[in-house]
Amino acid sequence: GINLGFLLIAAWGVYLIAVRSCSRDLALLAAALAMFAPLSLGAARHFMPEGALAATVALTIAAATNQRHRPTAKNALLLGLALTAGMLTKQTFPLYVGLPVVLIVRWRRTLAWSLVTLAGALPWYAANIGHQLEYTSSSAEYMGGASLLSHIGYYPAALLSHSYGPVWALFIAVCLFAGLKGQQRRLALTGLLWLVGGIVLLTLVPKKYERLVVPLMPACGLIIAAGLASRPKLIRIAPLPIVWSLWVSFGSTVRPPSPIADFEPGC
Repeated sequence: GINLGFLLIAAWGVYLIAVRSCSRDLALLAAALAMFAPLSLGAARHFMPEGALAATVALTIAAATNQRHRPTAKNALLLGLALTAGMLTKQTFPLYVGLPVVLIVRWRRTLAWSLVTLAGALPWYAANIGHQLEYTSSSAEYMGGASLLSHIGYYPAALLSHSYGPVWALFIAVCLFAGLKGQQRRLALTGLLWLVGGIVLLTLVPKKYERLVVPLMPACGLIIAAGLASRPKLIRIAPLPIVWSLWVSFGSTVRPPSPIADFEPGC
């Protein structure tokens, strides 16, 4: 139940972003498809912090998009509230929203109001700063036996083999190409920034687990929405990724790449 709730919140975040650039029907379709991303659907069968993180990441990027369109004090406060929720969900939250938020928000004086609600995370971090610094230090020093090429290619390989899989990857690539050439170019770029920006920062973290890309999965909804807005006929092949998701999540023997770590980090 709670996992489904997080999945719905993430989809709502996708809808809030997409509806600013395209029709409500298309935004709803994008949100629905984002829920069916293979790893999102599979991870929702178990409770993991990444499910909650996906919800807060989606809402934060939606709040940043909202602030860009209307850089008011109210929207800055909402952005700070979303950032606080993410910061209190998991300490890796900045890795997912760092690049998108910095590049999406409109830097106006009213943005300073976000600090008011962002201060809500300070009590917890003040009480746990020692433990967090210790964990960050141990993670940064971890090397493992994997090569540099293995570290760089881990998440792209995970996306192609299991997180999205070849069917979704091809559909997203086609929609991205169509979206970048159409009127919804900014929407496609937002989805691409969400996905690629997160992968770049996650790659810098020595320990690697496929579940860590769950908060990036909803980004596909924005790319798909941009592509369908430019090429409506692409909707004819939209059922194929959904069928793939159901097969991978519930009936296949496809396995994700092995983690690059000797032990679970406990978070």
